[in-house]
Amino acid sequence: MKKSTILLLIVVYIAAFFIVGLIGISLRSHYEINYVSEIIVEKMEGQPNLELNRLEREEIVSKDDPDHARYNNSYVCDVDYVKDLVLKFKVSVKPDNSTYSTFSIDNLPKESIATIVKNVDSTVFVYVHKPLTFSFEFTSADGNNLVSKVQVNAW
Repeated sequence: MKKSTILLLIVVYIAAFFIVGLIGISLRSHYEINYVSEIIVEKMEGQPNLELNRLEREEIVSKDDPDHARYNNSYVCDVDYVKDLVLKFKVSVKPDNSTYSTFSIDNLPKESIATIVKNVDSTVFVYVHKPLTFSFEFTSADGNNLVSKVQVNAW
């Protein structure tokens, strides 16, 4: 091959690289990501009280995005312990149109104290085995690591 042909191929390759890169960036800007602002835990029907501890509710405001506040919540559930106690919670991620609306359950108690089962429909069943105080957390899966902590006082 001639030197001019090789030089022309290199120029076309470099130009194509930059054009594809610019088109990729412009396409990506059309996709909006809605981050999780709050994880809400609610008791299901016929279950004991679950209260939001407003003193421990933490508001997080980013310098980069001051219009979108996020909240770390803390809940307390007081219950009279009975054998084979099952607590049922409904967990929802706000806003409803969050891009990553999944959550994980972290800081689980030992299995001898309680067993926590996450269902497909965002309900969580807590099987309490011993009369103790324990806690666990729901953490968002969008990278912001928002947390809703649930403390269960089973006595």
